[in-house]
Formats: sequence, structure tokens, C-alpha cells
Amino acid sequence: MTERRSKRLKAQSRIADTGEVSGSDSDEWSAGEVQPPKRISTNPQKRKLNNGSSSKSVAEAFRKVRGKRGALKHLTEAPLDVLFEIFGKLNPIDLLHLARTTKALRNILMRTSAKFIWKQALANINELPDCPTDLNEPQYTNLVFGKNCYVRDVDSACAYM
Repeated sequence: MTERRSKRLKAQSRIADTGEVSGSDSDEWSAGEVQPPKRISTNPQKRKLNNGSSSKSVAEAFRKVRGKRGALKHLTEAPLDVLFEIFGKLNPIDLLHLARTTKALRNILMRTSAKFIWKQALANINELPDCPTDLNEPQYTNLVFGKNCYVRDVDSACAYM
């Protein structure tokens, strides 16, 4: 029994053996056969952009920028007193966003020993009422400066606004 091979594979092996690429594919296909459509690469690395440059160069440029994004990962290795001094100068919403960026920063900012940072950040805002006793400072910051509304009865909440 003979081994079946497609004409495309035969052509590729012939190209690999001789190193020559034929100008047209018509000699590989008989007149009665229908040529398969040319495949469009779905790989974004190989696709050409409108200006002629490949997307691979765009991806490499993007990787270079993304490589610089990890510059602050060593921030948590700084001494805590220096970090606390810097964090105390921030606005409360910035402090809340910073606490949500990484687990290490969250562990630093959500400690009970870091309560004074939140109080100092809230004191930076003029005419802000004191934190209620049933909330801690990060919860109060989220309530006052956050974008989400947690009111269940919307009609009564809109009457106050």
C-alpha cells in the first residue's frame, strides 16, 4: 500500500531539498482540481500592518514598555518609616487605590499599626467630618471618595442628593 501525501507537503519537501521556490502553483495542480484558498495567518506575530511593518515589531516595542512597569515592585522593601511618611502625604483615595494595587502594599496599609497613616491622609482634606465609630478609616475613605453606591433604596438616597 502506498503512503498518501498531499501535494502541498511534496512541494514543501521539494523546496526544502532544492531551495528554489516556484513562481506559480499552477504546475502542482492539474486543471481539474480546485486549488485551496490561501490561508490568512491568524497569528498576530506574523500579520502585516497597513504601513508594512510587522506586528511582531509592535509587540516587541510593547514588551519593552511593559518591562519598565515593574519598577515599583521594590517599593515595599524600603524602610517602613519612610513609606509611612510618604503615604501620609497622599490623598485618601490615592491611598485606597495604592492599597488595592498589590498584596504587599495592602498588607502594609491595612495593618492596625498603619491607622495613623489613614488619619493623616483624611486630615489632609479640609472640612471633612470625622470618621464614624462604626467604620474604620479605609471603609470611610471608600464610602466618601469611592465611585460605588451601596444604598439599597435608591429613591430615598436620591432625596438627599
